[in-house]
Amino acid sequence: MILGNHISRRRQVPHEGSENRPDTVKNIQALRGIAALLVVFAHVKFPLEILNPSAADYPLVRSGHGAIGVDLFFIISGYVICLTACKRQHKPIEFLLARIARISPLYLIYVLLFLLVKAVFLGRHNSLPSIWNGFFYLPVFDWKEFSVPPGGTGWSLCFEMWFYLSFALLLYIWTPKKAAMVLPIIFLAGSAIAILYHGDWYFPRFVFHPFVLEFAFGCVVYNTQRWISLRLSWFLLTGGIIYMIAFSRHTGFLAFFPMVLSYRLDLAWLRVLLWGLPSALIVAGLVGLERNRGYILPRALVWTGGISYSLYLSQQITMEIFTKVGQRIGLHSFAVIVPSVLILCVFNAWLCWKWVEKPLTGQAQRWAKKVSLSSVCLPT
Repeated sequence: MILGNHISRRRQVPHEGSENRPDTVKNIQALRGIAALLVVFAHVKFPLEILNPSAADYPLVRSGHGAIGVDLFFIISGYVICLTACKRQHKPIEFLLARIARISPLYLIYVLLFLLVKAVFLGRHNSLPSIWNGFFYLPVFDWKEFSVPPGGTGWSLCFEMWFYLSFALLLYIWTPKKAAMVLPIIFLAGSAIAILYHGDWYFPRFVFHPFVLEFAFGCVVYNTQRWISLRLSWFLLTGGIIYMIAFSRHTGFLAFFPMVLSYRLDLAWLRVLLWGLPSALIVAGLVGLERNRGYILPRALVWTGGISYSLYLSQQITMEIFTKVGQRIGLHSFAVIVPSVLILCVFNAWLCWKWVEKPLTGQAQRWAKKVSLSSVCLPT
């Protein structure tokens, strides 16, 4: 996940900072970096399966626990979007265009590259519903289960975009602050009702899939942050970490969303309760710490959070290239493969952020702002 504007803070009071990224809560930015690294670690088993199959069977590697990084992304997104929208008092169109400008340019390049490489070098093609989901996010043409977008990682962005669209629709009725309070209630009620749905059309199941509750958790953190004291911050952070470790030991099977959780809502609910709730406690604890004393996680993690979107999207391509090179040179050492994959993924993500994401997103955001201003000036 990916993903949203950042919030910056000096000492204990959030403000428009002097940096180029004026909206950064540094603890949350660092947590975004941790989440991206967890996702990379969750995927490191794929090159290992080819280069060193025996090492790929290590319990820590096979567990899939790194996939909890996606749950962290969702909750971070819920918090950041509420904070940004309330601070800037976005109008619906302005808000939605800003979100599209933030996530779509780099992702669409990723989808196009993946489709091209798959067609040219492998002679294979994605299904039409999969391609639709890759470009337009909302799975309106899916039946029975979710068609994973090209490349695989885009499934989380489909939920991300649905959250943005839901929030934008509420802005037509309420202020951003009110929308941040109402949306969790709507998502909770809808997720409970969705259990009763047994139709073949997948979209109603997607709209109120339990995963949307993780965005709602982020909204709840935003709505309650003023009451999080320093002592409570440490309690929430420690409790969240213990909760996550205790209940994730034997739940690695919850990592595989496209194959299972898209239609097994009972398992999706289990993931939200066992992975989403502790993630929400951790986010709340870090937010509270920074609000009370300006506590900041290591700068390296804050920096990694800044390139986390590029890291999330580019890591699969990096691993594919690494695997091909590793096969040619006979690489099989677990102690070399894992750190090498992590370092290369971060390095390539930085290149992608610097030369592709940053300039492309900047242009897209300027376009979104221009279109937003034009829509405001139109006669009614």
